Amino acid sequence: MGTVYLAYHTRLEKYVVLKQLRCVGEDSLLRKEVDILKNLHHPNLPQVYDFFQERGEVYTVIDYVEGNTLAEYISGGYHCTERKIGLWLSQLASALKYLHAQHPPILHCDIKPENIIITPQGDAVLIDFGVSLSGGYEQLAGISPLYASPEQYQLAMQISMGVKTQIVLDGRTDVYSLAATFYHLMTGMRPSPLTPPVPLAKAAPEYSEGLSEIIDRAMRFSLRSRTRSAEQLLRSVERYGFRNAGYRAQLIARCLSILISAVMIGFGAYLILAGGVKKQAEDFSAGYAAVFAAIDTGNPEQARRQSEALLEAAEFQRLLDENPNDRAALLAVCGEVDFAEGNYDSAAYWFHDAVESALFDQKGNYLRNELVALTRAKKLDDAVERMTSVDALSMSEEDRCFVTAMLAAAQGDAQQSISATLRLIDLNADGELCAEAALAVAGIVENVEDEIAWLEYAESYGERKPVIRGLAAAYTQLAIKSSGETAAWAIHAALTHYQALTSGLYAGKADRLNYAIALRVAGQYAQALTVLDALCADYPEDYRVLSNMAFTCYELGKDDAAKEYCALALNAWRRELSADKDMEDSDLVQNLLTLAERYDL
Repeated sequence: MGTVYLAYHTRLEKYVVLKQLRCVGEDSLLRKEVDILKNLHHPNLPQVYDFFQERGEVYTVIDYVEGNTLAEYISGGYHCTERKIGLWLSQLASALKYLHAQHPPILHCDIKPENIIITPQGDAVLIDFGVSLSGGYEQLAGISPLYASPEQYQLAMQISMGVKTQIVLDGRTDVYSLAATFYHLMTGMRPSPLTPPVPLAKAAPEYSEGLSEIIDRAMRFSLRSRTRSAEQLLRSVERYGFRNAGYRAQLIARCLSILISAVMIGFGAYLILAGGVKKQAEDFSAGYAAVFAAIDTGNPEQARRQSEALLEAAEFQRLLDENPNDRAALLAVCGEVDFAEGNYDSAAYWFHDAVESALFDQKGNYLRNELVALTRAKKLDDAVERMTSVDALSMSEEDRCFVTAMLAAAQGDAQQSISATLRLIDLNADGELCAEAALAVAGIVENVEDEIAWLEYAESYGERKPVIRGLAAAYTQLAIKSSGETAAWAIHAALTHYQALTSGLYAGKADRLNYAIALRVAGQYAQALTVLDALCADYPEDYRVLSNMAFTCYELGKDDAAKEYCALALNAWRRELSADKDMEDSDLVQNLLTLAERYDL
């Protein structure tokens, strides 16, 4: 993003870095940004001194930091000890915490080995605020791809192609890049924002499990499961220090010395210590109970926050180590919350950690949930591989049948999915599992009658929105392909189910739109217009809503209104850039284009 010179500042009487900026925005905005950076003071950040223009060129003046970059350490094959890794990680996480706490937050957005210098004193310094000093985030098309987070890489690609983007970066982008940099340093393997990394414990087994977990979590592709902030990363590194073998050895030595001195205090000291341990256990039990109380009272986000707080609290690590099933249960709570919110990647990570933590007899349910999450996330190869792992031996026949049914459905193998679901029913398995498997089968059978049969079977275990939604759509399809009494019965059934879906305050757009379509199929145009009017008010730029309004008006003979909505729908469709935009050969767009041609649009 610019040309960098080593210069001597005659007034300060010291060497500085003089950076000639290649890409800049408005001078006033750059001036404001440099003024913000000039006020930053942190031992692991260079000081920004000045900003000036000379002969049409823009320059910044920044502290010169002597030392070697981490890129030189990597290229030289230097092996870093855990002590050094921990020190540098904590220093840089502290610097990021400081940057992200500014108002507004300052994101570095270009953390890589070349931008981290290890001073002769052995300290890590983060340099080069290239993005911040080069006109803002519109310059992100020039990222360092090896270390950019997946969301930053996606943003850069969209910017480079001129695509309007809704991606907003936050501190987790810098957390990922910092972890990716250390992953390269520790393993010698280059990371990529396109492919999840090999777990550090496998790539560099010489490092401890605790340190590997810190790096792995900070590099998770899912924002939901990634380390949430630089502050959380810093806390994790600091807690790791307490579990580090060298630190423990020092701690044990200190404790022995204190213990010898404390013999004179006698039994009273023992009672105090025992009281402290007892209080820790009581505090943990109370927190653990609060997690599941929050679930019972319908507050999953609170349950997740409390679970993470217990998992991260340094004072509870001994209890969690002694009770691995408690750790697994807390991890699973986080996975269940993410799964319920549709964050299947993140849920799979949580459930995997629960499997790794739990004792053998408790692994089965967590593995089942992990496999279903992987299936929902479309990571079918990963799910198949996990099905053949040693952990899979812990699954019951019921769980194995359920996972087989779900995985086969995702692979489009209707015969295997049906076979596994029927076996699940024969086992008199849990009703929710049977309903879920039946719903999966319904999604892949070839004809609508079979789909309805499986959906009605799922409905027999209780009314759930996915089943009601599936039945409403299937009944509508049956009504369209049938005639006479069958069509009349099917459309009545469809409308009954859509009414159930849309009767609440928070009915979804898709359900409301499908309800309007079913009303049109039933010939209830006035009611369809009422539903579509409300949708147009809520989603005035949605071409699917506008198209259906045009079709309904046309069928009612309201040509002026039909022409107006047809033009609006056509323009909205042409403006739409999303990945789920209907193609020109889709039925909806073809019908819209036919109507547009009729009106000479």
